[in-house]
Amino acid sequence: MGVYGKIRFLTALMFIALLAGMPPAALGQAHHCGWLRATAEVPLGKKWRTDAELQERRQSSIGTTNPLAAQQMYSWRQWLYYMPSGNLRLALSPFAYFHSRPYIITAADEGKPATEEYRFTAAAEWQQPLPVRHLFVVGRVGAEYRLVHHNPAMLRTRYRTGIRYAITPKYTAAVNYEYLIGTTTRPAFTDFDNARAWASITHPLSPHLRAELGFLHINRKLKNGDLMQENNILLNISFSLGKDAR
Repeated sequence: MGVYGKIRFLTALMFIALLAGMPPAALGQAHHCGWLRATAEVPLGKKWRTDAELQERRQSSIGTTNPLAAQQMYSWRQWLYYMPSGNLRLALSPFAYFHSRPYIITAADEGKPATEEYRFTAAAEWQQPLPVRHLFVVGRVGAEYRLVHHNPAMLRTRYRTGIRYAITPKYTAAVNYEYLIGTTTRPAFTDFDNARAWASITHPLSPHLRAELGFLHINRKLKNGDLMQENNILLNISFSLGKDAR
């Protein structure tokens, strides 16, 4: 088994173990969010690429299920990618800034102050074609070092697996599941952070512009230990400045 095969095998094992230990879904009313992302992609040759990413995350408020009623987060992040092969991509984000407001669960949450966070991320992503034409299994393993204002530094690991299918040359569908584990002072990565399942469709709007629309469900652990169900509408807009962007 080659190096890439071992990476895929270990990722599959971790995913199965994490899925078995996933906490039950949260009870109670779900929270609703709108997640908007705009990305500018710049190829740096055949194997290198850099992205600049802006995000805006909105949320429902008291008395409404409108996912755009109130601001929850905005961020800016820089990515650098290296693709040693067509099926493997290494990702590094040397800097990201997040400005987040509390989730509005009660009326008291509306007056709470926002928090600032700086994040450093490294990840490995892979894809493997399946016997069915245009069908791929995909995976991602990543780690984030998070510096949140007035809080201890945190390290969070992420494990993702999914399926991607090119329905037509212009439409690609994807289904993904991701499990996130965080820790602060303890050396073991044992603290469930959140679990995400989503489906989306990607469509090119022009030779350099594409849009992804999807739905994301999250089981999120709150600071008080409770679990919250969260429904997100996703809209990602990507603009490529060259034809080599993946």
